[in-house]
Amino acid sequence: MNNVYAAPQAGMSEVDDSEDIYVPEFFSASGRIGRWRFIGFTSIASFSAYILMSLVMGMLMVILRSLGTSGINIMMVSGLVVICIVLAVQIIFLKRRLNDLDQSGWMIFLMLIPIVGQIFYLYLLFAPGSSGSNRYGPAPSKNSAWYIIVGLIVPVMIVGILAAVALPAYKQYTDRARAAQQQNLPAQPAEPELPTPAQ
Repeated sequence: MNNVYAAPQAGMSEVDDSEDIYVPEFFSASGRIGRWRFIGFTSIASFSAYILMSLVMGMLMVILRSLGTSGINIMMVSGLVVICIVLAVQIIFLKRRLNDLDQSGWMIFLMLIPIVGQIFYLYLLFAPGSSGSNRYGPAPSKNSAWYIIVGLIVPVMIVGILAAVALPAYKQYTDRARAAQQQNLPAQPAEPELPTPAQ
């Protein structure tokens, strides 16, 4: 006869694999990130860097103009510092994405090979990560709708901003080229007037 007041028995060796997940953090150099988080994280980092570089360059232009100097070297160094920071962040995201695929972070160097690098990046964007834990840690938690929205909207915003800057510049370039071409055309001689017949 079973005692209804007995403590429930549970095997100590039983482990719930569903708990073996973690929520990836943006400001972290380790851990795995899936496809949508990779797109969302890299998009946020790129957009933030674009805004930061615009603010830094704008403030430097105002300061240097007030000092009466162009300061091109200072602006170039500042832009280079921002680019290096963004590159370091992108490398961390690439390494975390590779870890999600159960691959070493050293495979990032494949992106330096022409054509192979572009194909490899597409592989990072579309290849599914390892199911469950792998040698680089537990599986990341499921993506929320926020990451999917960011992953779709931020690249569209970046393309829109670049188009808003590039299209007017391209139109101005074509207008100048058309004007220069018209100036270089030889002047056409005037047609001789025909005598009118006498009445």
